[in-house]
Amino acid sequence: MKNICWIALLILVCSTAACQGRTVSQAYLPTATNPFPVPSSTPTTAPPGSDFLEIFPLAEGTTWTYKRIGYAQAPSDPKTIIEGRSEIVETVVETVSGPDTVVAHIQGRKALVEADQGWEENDRFGLGDYEYWYAVRDGKVYFSDLPLEPADFQSDLLALEFQFPMGEGTQWCPLLPGEARGSPGTPLPSPCEYSGMRTVEQVAAYTAPAGKFERCYQMRDAFNSGGVIQWFCEGIGIVAKKYDHIGSRFGFTQELIDFSR
Repeated sequence: MKNICWIALLILVCSTAACQGRTVSQAYLPTATNPFPVPSSTPTTAPPGSDFLEIFPLAEGTTWTYKRIGYAQAPSDPKTIIEGRSEIVETVVETVSGPDTVVAHIQGRKALVEADQGWEENDRFGLGDYEYWYAVRDGKVYFSDLPLEPADFQSDLLALEFQFPMGEGTQWCPLLPGEARGSPGTPLPSPCEYSGMRTVEQVAAYTAPAGKFERCYQMRDAFNSGGVIQWFCEGIGIVAKKYDHIGSRFGFTQELIDFSR
């Protein structure tokens, strides 16, 4: 009876594969010790973060080049708007993988190309050299100003920069508890209770000087002073940023002009 069952199972394999003109690998044929085989080429586990790193390329040598135009009111005349144009180059200099985490070390340089008289840089990194780290775990990308190790970092102490999968309406809080502001003597509110929430407003194509990218996420950080808008495109990363302050006039636009990996 047992032999009859195995013969019937082999006939079924033949009828669905080999007898239809396709070659059946020996790895697919059942045996007494493995009645439910899988292809020998099927990996049991994927490298940590490998699929996600196709969405956000962080391999060593990946480089983004941006042009940035900042504007502000002139110190001597608030009715006059002055501009500063700069170039930003960021490169992944090292990528280290752990059991469930990938850490990428990124070095950048911002150089002033042209500026009106009285212009002063007022963005996060200023001019010159800087560096930061991304840690990727379970589709989440954490940001740090300090070095990170794949096996030894606390995600609740880092800013949550991106969270995948994303779609229109996806929200998360990129701020840390210490960045929330409360009245003196009162408990701090949750970091994004009043402002700072990051929301995916739409999923669409985006055209930058570096090219047209088909699947991009437009994200807005909601602040009372004005929302920071940025576009993240699959297979590239950040391709554009924009900020316009509500009140006194200052802000910037930033777009990708070159990318290599």
